[in-house]
Amino acid sequence: MTPESYKLASSPRRFEAGTPAIAEAIGLGASIDYLQKLGMEAIAEHERRIAHAIYRGLSSIKGVRVFGPEDWRLRTGILSFCVGNMNSP
Repeated sequence: MTPESYKLASSPRRFEAGTPAIAEAIGLGASIDYLQKLGMEAIAEHERRIAHAIYRGLSSIKGVRVFGPEDWRLRTGILSFCVGNMNSP
């Protein structure tokens, strides 16, 4: 398989159910190219800044407790918090 074409498998494999994920493979390649163009450190920095803004916003709400380090440079893009005494269903 290449971006321009693909070759069908020989019998009997060519008759197996399902279609190869051709579009997905091409899309994955384009996604990787885009991420490399942006740079992984720039993406990580952007995520840290967004997480910091969310942390500040949630921390300012009465009854909301945010978990994790206060130093935003030590945070990841995942933020855990609790609202009062509410539990998930």
